[in-house]
Amino acid sequence: MKQKKLSDQALMKLLDIDLPTLRRFQQIQKDTIKEAKSLIKNRKKKIKVLGISGSARDEFDMAQESSNSEALLKQCLDQCKKSGAETELISLRKHNIQHCKACYSTTNTQCHFHCSCYPKGTKIADDMSNIMYDKILEADAIIFATPVNNFKISTLMAAFIDRCISLD
Repeated sequence: MKQKKLSDQALMKLLDIDLPTLRRFQQIQKDTIKEAKSLIKNRKKKIKVLGISGSARDEFDMAQESSNSEALLKQCLDQCKKSGAETELISLRKHNIQHCKACYSTTNTQCHFHCSCYPKGTKIADDMSNIMYDKILEADAIIFATPVNNFKISTLMAAFIDRCISLD
């Protein structure tokens, strides 16, 4: 998708900034792109981008429509792939992620990685312990996408983020 380039005047009006501030933004953008190209050129392995979808909906559910937020995440991951990254989409609705028992808030010495409550490789372990933590650690970048349900992130995404506390 090709974006129309705005004039300096239009950008200053849109962002409500003066010309020196716009020039500074443009210089930062130029420097950032230059640095990113340098990092990519000197990198020996592909960047790994992990996309996390917190949508509970897919086209086979009651609404019979795919998730808008997941569709946008797929577009984003496609752009990452076109830029040379290795990508993976994780739909949280397809995984068993148990709730956090909040050990950290009262007894943080009991909250251990991979998660003391659902130890990796045991019969009480869930997909967060057995799969997700390793994927998070292998990723160079993570993109989160979630619908807004009742003015907050989805319960799937909230559970995922809560369980990330053991990564601390």
